[in-house]
Amino acid sequence: MTTYVNEEKSGIMTAMDNVDDTLNKSDVPLTLQNLHNFIQFNKVTPSHTEDETLKTLNSMVGHRRSFYIYDVDKRLLYTTAKTAMDFQNKPNNKIVEINGKTPGYIVERKIISQETGEPIGYIQAFYDISFYYNINRRLMLTLTILEIVVLILSQIIGFYMVARFMTPLEKLHKAMKKSGNIP
Repeated sequence: MTTYVNEEKSGIMTAMDNVDDTLNKSDVPLTLQNLHNFIQFNKVTPSHTEDETLKTLNSMVGHRRSFYIYDVDKRLLYTTAKTAMDFQNKPNNKIVEINGKTPGYIVERKIISQETGEPIGYIQAFYDISFYYNINRRLMLTLTILEIVVLILSQIIGFYMVARFMTPLEKLHKAMKKSGNIP
């Protein structure tokens, strides 16, 4: 499970890099008006070459990840999530685990323009790990039930085997007592 979560953390950082590489081409701060120059808001039929079309944010980040794009004043411009999330003011480019109603990992990054070297906005990614907690709980419950079943079965098998192997020894003991070899 830890290995899988670590791979997902690596995946979220790669997705952050993809989004950053797309958005940092702007030479002015990101706004709702100029954001469409860098990402496509709606899926449309792609043209013949991939270079001719803008990618959607969803295609850049993958599934189970929510991405948020903020302007320089940290106001939400665009998101892939169904619900908005306020800017969290976490350390730049560091994955932080958050707990609560929806546990997950969050990472934020300041977008710096390649042209001007100035901040033009922020991106924030959230990866919901409640799915993994649910799997972990189910796995622990299943393992506990299996352990109890195996313990009960091993007790029954052990009792049966002891009774089966002890019967000839008891007969031998009784025969030896009758012959007077054992007091």
